[in-house]
Amino acid sequence: MHENEGMAQFLERNSAKPCNDCLITWMRAGLEYANGTTANAHNGLWLHHVVQLDTGATDVVCPKGYEDLPIAANRFFASGNERSPQNLCLNG
Repeated sequence: MHENEGMAQFLERNSAKPCNDCLITWMRAGLEYANGTTANAHNGLWLHHVVQLDTGATDVVCPKGYEDLPIAANRFFASGNERSPQNLCLNG
C-alpha cells in the first residue's frame, strides 16, 4: 500500500498447470493473504488487474507484444477486483 503509490506489480512466469489430463472450464481471479484469507479493500488490498497469457500463441490485438512483456503472447483471461467468473466452454 505504501510502495509505488500502492501499485505493486507481480509477474509470475511459467506458472505450474493446475492439473494434468484435464479440461479447465471456468476461471475466476482472486487475491489472498498468506494465511488464506481473502484480500480486499476492507482489509488493505485491491486486485487492480490480473491477466493470463498464453506465450505459445500470438495476440490478435497486440501481435508485437506489450511494454513490460516483449513477446507476442495471447491474452485469454483478464479480471480485476470485481472477480467475475469466466466460462471457458464453447458456448460460455
